[in-house]
Amino acid sequence: MIALLRCVTSAIVATAWIVNSSSGARADIRFATGVDATFLTMVVAVEKGFMQKHGVKAEYKQFASGAVSLEAVVSGDADVAFASELAVLRPLSKGGKIVGLARGLYANDLMGIAARKGIDGPKDLAGKAIGYAKGTASEYYLSLYTNKYNIDVKSLRLVNVAAPEMVPALARGDIDVMFAWEPWFTRLRAVVPDARVIAKSGDDGVYTLQYIVMASETALRTKRDEVANTVRALIEATNWLNDASNRSESADILSRAYRVPRPDAERQLGEVVYVFDLAASFKDDIRKAADWMKTQGLIQAESTEKLVNDLLAPDILRSVAPDRVKS
Repeated sequence: MIALLRCVTSAIVATAWIVNSSSGARADIRFATGVDATFLTMVVAVEKGFMQKHGVKAEYKQFASGAVSLEAVVSGDADVAFASELAVLRPLSKGGKIVGLARGLYANDLMGIAARKGIDGPKDLAGKAIGYAKGTASEYYLSLYTNKYNIDVKSLRLVNVAAPEMVPALARGDIDVMFAWEPWFTRLRAVVPDARVIAKSGDDGVYTLQYIVMASETALRTKRDEVANTVRALIEATNWLNDASNRSESADILSRAYRVPRPDAERQLGEVVYVFDLAASFKDDIRKAADWMKTQGLIQAESTEKLVNDLLAPDILRSVAPDRVKS
């Protein structure tokens, strides 16, 4: 079993630098993606020709998670990535030169809690080893969940585990429960058959996971026209993904791009709602996350309101599709 887990991890690393581009020349826009349905808009924008349609040469590279793909944007190795609010706020608070262009999706079902047999709900967590990824949406969801159900955090044995290591940790018995997201639940089912997902983040309105479309400040400064056209292409890719007649092909692309079994690709697509917009309520949600991160000592910010205001730049989206920017 552990050997199989190592093979899965190796496969993720091996595919991390697969590149798709419209030509052999250096791309105008370099997308950085993770390995699940939350990043599919970028893949579709390239593979279905929407980037090429808008005159932008593009490529995408795969990384182990949204947080890692965002690091590529911060370091200048990529231009655009999708990442959750928690993944974005940490590098931003440290001076990362990144800008939020839009909300790219939301999900009530992609994130959740998986547990060993016999653990069925909040009342069963006391005394159990709880795996979570510190400083990520995993920890934020854990905090919101324990608050919602009045769980004494001191009754839990909290174990900080990087997201790709949660499945091996649960298989070894190092943890009993994991607060995580796809594709880790899919991988868990393959190696720990008696484990199951016992809750989704949206249950009882606990937490809606939202992703921000991020760009580097350098790309905005030096390739503003290309970034604007990238937004146009991503909007068309979003519309394409939301067309029910394209559902089967969407699953095919997801399965092929990220080596996800076809049935799991279908399930992941059902757990994500693709959007491309900016609304005041989204800014409020990010600020709440920033407030929580500040209280946890995960970020340093004199004003979380200023931090979030500096993060979001609606002007590109407003110039391309003003109806998608809502007050």
